[in-house]
Amino acid sequence: QDAGQDDDAVRLLVDAEDWAGLVSLITFAAPAAVAAARGQTVLRWIERVPWGLQERDPWLLYWRAVCRSPVNLTEGRRDAERAFRIFRQVRERTGALLSWAAAVSAYVHEAEDLAPLDAYLAELEPLLADGAGFPSPETELVVTTATLGALVLRQPANGRVHRWAERAAALVREVPEGEPRDLLALQLIAYRYWTGDLSEAHRLGETMEESLRRREAPPLTRTALRMLVTRLRWLTARPVELRAVEEAVRLARSHGLASH
Repeated sequence: QDAGQDDDAVRLLVDAEDWAGLVSLITFAAPAAVAAARGQTVLRWIERVPWGLQERDPWLLYWRAVCRSPVNLTEGRRDAERAFRIFRQVRERTGALLSWAAAVSAYVHEAEDLAPLDAYLAELEPLLADGAGFPSPETELVVTTATLGALVLRQPANGRVHRWAERAAALVREVPEGEPRDLLALQLIAYRYWTGDLSEAHRLGETMEESLRRREAPPLTRTALRMLVTRLRWLTARPVELRAVEEAVRLARSHGLASH
């Protein structure tokens, strides 16, 4: 299961109809593959598993959700919701938290029917009630991102929103650079904007832009940040660079994120 040999291993396991081995390989290799922007490769692996097994295995459903969501939020959300129900039934806490975050994030980004977020926010309390903390820093990162987004959009008067925002700010300072941190930072910038703290929102945006200049990042992240920072510059009477706006629009169009 060394890097670069996963595709060959998948083919061998499919030829042998070793479905248990294939599921094991996918769940082992998926985190690194998704982090390396190979989500569609992982989705192809999952599609080689018989459909019935895909629908029963919560980890396959979770990774299918992660890989589908960038291109089809609704399908990704449905997979995440199904995974969450199974993980909850079998009391698998890490899987439940990750799939909870995937489902909630999908609702937040769809921004259509937000009513189900009330039930999901209530479901989070029992998962965190035992005082055990998060099973990993990565899990805390995605759960915090999803929770802050859900509270801001659906329950802005909830007293917990400020506590989650402060934890988000601490995580943005503490965790290494990368897409999960970028997504949390974007959510925190939106929160500061929503609360009227425009100067802090702008400072966070400028810091994040400097970080993105040093490394690769998904086009959607760069575009969302550029548009947020541009709006914040305008609202705080700072100079707005037309070139930067045009670059954000170009990025969005070239990656199918805008039609005109």
